[in-house]
Formats: sequence, structure tokens, C-alpha cells
Amino acid sequence: TCSSRLIEFCYALSPGLSIDYASEADLKAVVAKLTQFFEIGERVFALFLDDIPEKLQSKTDQEEFRSLGEAHRIFTEKLLGELKKLDEGVRLIFCPTEYHGVEGTTYHSEISKLPDEVLVFWTGPQICSKEIRSSDSEKIMDAFGRRLLVWDNYPVNDYDRRRMHVNAVRNRDPDLPKTCVGMLTNPMSEAEASKVAIFTYGEYLWDPVGYDPDTSLQRALTFVFGVDALPLAKTLVDNLVDFFFDPDARTSWIKDALTKGDDVDVELLLHNFEEMIRTSDLLCTIENDQLIEELAPHIRKVSDIGALGKLYVQKELLGRKIGRNRAKVFSDRVLEILTGQ
Repeated sequence: TCSSRLIEFCYALSPGLSIDYASEADLKAVVAKLTQFFEIGERVFALFLDDIPEKLQSKTDQEEFRSLGEAHRIFTEKLLGELKKLDEGVRLIFCPTEYHGVEGTTYHSEISKLPDEVLVFWTGPQICSKEIRSSDSEKIMDAFGRRLLVWDNYPVNDYDRRRMHVNAVRNRDPDLPKTCVGMLTNPMSEAEASKVAIFTYGEYLWDPVGYDPDTSLQRALTFVFGVDALPLAKTLVDNLVDFFFDPDARTSWIKDALTKGDDVDVELLLHNFEEMIRTSDLLCTIENDQLIEELAPHIRKVSDIGALGKLYVQKELLGRKIGRNRAKVFSDRVLEILTGQ
């Protein structure tokens, strides 16, 4: 299936929490696991040693190796050698424990001694990077001794499952693909909702120089939600937490309209809240049941906040209207009760 779509399938193994790097038995166990996939046609494998303790754990490893980096390098070299016995064309990808940042470390120096053919992952300046610059890629490339394979942690949300990242990938340099050997996007567990970011990432990789995130986002939302649902989908994603955007900046329009705006500004604010309310229509218009299941809590909350905002703005507009009317009426007493003044 992957081959028919020009995709290379890669099987990855993460043994870092229990493995003894000096153990021949553990090496054989890893090789045996990967051989099962080799026998059904797999030729690209990955060894993931990310998110594990940063020091050697077993007494045997502490006696055998001078550092974690040395243990990882030697084990990876042995694994590559065993895989090459199966087929010289086999390729190996390695995810190091220190997989982000732009300053080289002693760990990186040790990993740089790996055979040049081993691809090494890097997530950018941070684990989840708001921006990835080609200058950073070039700098860390020197530390690892090779061009790196960028593992872009967007739109993944495993660090906060309450988030839903449904936006375009942003702040990746146009020439970044020239300074790395490849780029991969890390999706959320919500496979259908992840398609928005994945779509935009595909357009970025197809034409990094011409890539415009906002145009790509509109195309992605049309592809995932359908053209009829596009306006509501855009309202939804504009109200989701996303590390590409400052939350205060994204909500400043509400405060500005209420504190600095005239009646027209407040009327526009009311319209925006009504649009937020209408996002609940997505629950009955989207034909993709899995997408609805993934997004339902976020859709409902955006809609409910819209309803609350509408009530608040209506109260503000009525308050301004009443305040400008100098007529004396008995219901001023009721106004005092309602406003607490």
C-alpha cells in the first residue's frame, strides 16, 4: 500500500527503557524483532532511544562504557552490522537521547562517530519548535557530523492531550530542506484532525520557497472539512490553542473592542461570537464521523464560549444604549439591581 503511494514504510523500535547495551542477548532480541519485518519486505528500520534516562542504568553498562553516547554508538553500529548481513541495502535511522538544541554536546560528539549512512533525528531548537531555521540546522549538523533528519513535533499533542493542533505548519525556513537530509511531521493520535497540518506540511515540502501557510491552511481545511464547512472550520481553528500563536494576541480583539471600540466595533464583536456559536453546526454537517469524534469537545467549547460572549456583548450594548438615554423612568431601580451599581 505504501509503495503504491510512493511512501517508504519504516519500522521503529524503542527498547531504551529496559535494554542492556552490553548484552549480546539483548542485541539478538532486537535483531530477531526487526528480522520479522525484514522477512515480510521491510528494508528501512529505526532505533529510537529518545525520552529515556540520560545516564547508563545497569551496572554492566556502567562497567563496559564510558558514557551513554558511547553505549548508543556501539550498540547502533552492531545493530547496523547485523542488519547488513540480511541485506546490504537495509537502511537504519537513529533517534538520539539528546535530540534537540543547537549547541553541540559530548553526547553529540560520540554519535558523530556513527557510520555516515546512519540517519539521525533532530527536532529543532526545542522538543516542539516554534521555528526551525536553516542556520540552526547547519550549526547542529557540525555537532552530529552529518546532515540531519528533521523530526518536526507538529502537530503532535501527546504532551497535552487537551490541545488540538489543527493549523498550518509555520516558521520553517524556505531553504531548510537544503540543510537537512529530510523532514518528517509527527502527527497527533487524532489521525483525521492531523490531516490538516500534514496537508500543509506536504505543500511546504513541495515548494518551500512559494509556501504560504494561510493559503495552504485554507486549502487543507477545504480538503478535510469540505468547502461548505470552510467558514466554520476556520472559526474553529482560530479558537484552538496552538504554540505558533500567542494566546493573548489572538484574543486581544475582544478586549480592544470592549475597552476602546465604538458601537460598530462591539457589533462586529457580537457577530464574531455568533460565528463561534455556529461552529456547533459542524457536528451535524461533517460527514467524517471519526473527525467529529476527535473534535467534538473542542467544537462544543468554542460554541459555548461564543454563546457566553454573545450574552456579555448584548449586555454591553444595552448598557451603552440605556446609559445614553437620559429619560427618567421607574425601571432605573431595576437597572441598579441588574448592574450592581
